[in-house]
Amino acid sequence: MKYILLSMDGPISLYEVPDKIAKNLHEYCIDFLKWAEHGPEAKRLKKGYFPEEEFIKYLNNVVNPNYIYKSKFIKTIANTDEEKIKVLEVAEPYKDYPYFNF
Repeated sequence: MKYILLSMDGPISLYEVPDKIAKNLHEYCIDFLKWAEHGPEAKRLKKGYFPEEEFIKYLNNVVNPNYIYKSKFIKTIANTDEEKIKVLEVAEPYKDYPYFNF
């Protein structure tokens, strides 16, 4: 399991996901966005509003339903714009984690 950073134009949160997802985070996020707009959950999800919690549910229920280790929220690490810049550009160890903003 590896750490990633996710946000939706707001606070940045730390999540733990399987290695293959962390390594290919951008591709999994793009696949999720397509699924959210056109898949079986499209009516439930608001168009253009896809919080990171929904991405984690997607990973656990659609991408890896039988995987023993589930993706999970760890903690929120940045709330303000100033904190976000520190996290994404200079803060150890966060600056090296894959990041996606929905």
